[in-house]
Amino acid sequence: MDQGAAPAGPPAPREDEHQGARTAEAAHVRAECALRDHPTLKRWIRRLPSGCLAINRAKVKAEANLDGKYLTATSDPDITAEDTALGYKNLFEAERGFRDLKSELLLRPVFHRLEHRIRAQVLICWLALLPTRVAERECGQSWRQIRRETMNRQTA
Repeated sequence: MDQGAAPAGPPAPREDEHQGARTAEAAHVRAECALRDHPTLKRWIRRLPSGCLAINRAKVKAEANLDGKYLTATSDPDITAEDTALGYKNLFEAERGFRDLKSELLLRPVFHRLEHRIRAQVLICWLALLPTRVAERECGQSWRQIRRETMNRQTA
């Protein structure tokens, strides 16, 4: 019997415990780098002297003051700010119309060379979009919601 062999101090940590700690540390560093380098979020993050990341509350507050505002520009100095804003809102509606023509109504571009055919194509597209806009205004819902409800009623 060996009477002089007594355990000295706490047992040494196992290799798998070290590996788990290194993996957690690496994941933390990756997450921190991803947050610091994020294209949108990085402007609100600041590094503390300790090296930790923190939210820059002053920048968040400054940007909160701009919420709901947008900047418009025009090359015509005679247009009022209200007319410029209305023009951009109408542009948005026109773009939404083209987007709906392509996605909701599944219309595809047709290439014409003659002016009367181009005008006819535009008229046909406008006539295809008109009932959807009338239905949206009457129901107070988007065309996608109206179509979904109609399909649900047909299958029921």
